[in-house]
Amino acid sequence: MRFRRRTKILPGVYLNFSKTGISTTVGPRGANVNLGKQGAFLNTGIPGTGLYDRKRIGSTPKQKKAGPQLSPKSQNLPEGIHAHLDEIKSQSAEATTSDSLFELKETLLDCHERRNELKLAITRQSKKVKKSKQLLTWMRILIVGFIFLSFRRKWLEAKHELKELQLELEAERIDLDLEWPKTLQSAYEKLEFEFEGLMSCYKVWDIIGAGNSASLKGLVVREECALNRKTLAEVKSKQEALHFQNLNAGDLYFYPFFIAILDGVGKFGLIDIRDLILTYEEHEFTENNEIPLDSEVIDHRWFKENKDNSRDKRFKNNFQIPVCAYAGITMKSDGGVYEKYMFSSRSKAKSFYEAFKNYQALVTLESEKEA
Repeated sequence: MRFRRRTKILPGVYLNFSKTGISTTVGPRGANVNLGKQGAFLNTGIPGTGLYDRKRIGSTPKQKKAGPQLSPKSQNLPEGIHAHLDEIKSQSAEATTSDSLFELKETLLDCHERRNELKLAITRQSKKVKKSKQLLTWMRILIVGFIFLSFRRKWLEAKHELKELQLELEAERIDLDLEWPKTLQSAYEKLEFEFEGLMSCYKVWDIIGAGNSASLKGLVVREECALNRKTLAEVKSKQEALHFQNLNAGDLYFYPFFIAILDGVGKFGLIDIRDLILTYEEHEFTENNEIPLDSEVIDHRWFKENKDNSRDKRFKNNFQIPVCAYAGITMKSDGGVYEKYMFSSRSKAKSFYEAFKNYQALVTLESEKEA
């Protein structure tokens, strides 16, 4: 008899927990195979009673030392202008987690560490298989009989252990079992569709600093960044995350009911999607670089101009600079999330913002129904 429970972390979101951690189950109720940290097990029982029998199949995984940490990823503001700019940066990933998601965060951390252990074990075992294969090749050339068979057996055993480690790595993920109303599913599909449009923006920038005085109003420090569909290795889900690259903190991964922040040293932050505050604003940006193909030029300004914005005729080689219509989306939470992005297409950014706000409102409404 084993302890087992199914935990609901948000409306429509369930996780399977056991004393040994997160596991993945394959097969129907009453007769299935479970893959977890302790290996593979065959489960049989009577559905609805909570009683079942559990037997190990296959060999017991060996305990491995912790794997190496990921390299930090950070980009700070340029030196010499810190005093004149506000840095736009979230707190550490660990500090941003919503109260309702601490259990899931700890599970993700355990899963991440275990995956690192398995990756290191797979690397070592791959070297062992390669060495065994080389020795077997030499034995085939030089020796026949029982010695060759002994080396072949060791090679096959090494290959089998490597395959087991690879299967365990694949199984070491949190399985998001979504059971959600059609209205939520349709709204999220709309959000995914608008994110595809956002990805097609000619330019997307991560704003990492902004002017903090009247004289520096409109001044920003920005870097081009990427948006794409991406899945955290620790999460098994039908929905690929909406991924926002973040150049001075952890990347953001939007899932249907939470946003994961993963920094460069394997630390997680999880924000309940109801806790994220998105704001939309339109910018008139003086563009000194290439004008994005999907942006509208709405004005021009002189490089050297008078207080009334007219041309300063004292400068013979004075020239005009285009002013482009851009859009900005700011992401904040009470837990310490603070990120800003700028997009070359106002229409695509606004459509994504509206789709997110609509989906967020429906999630909140559904939560209130179940309260």
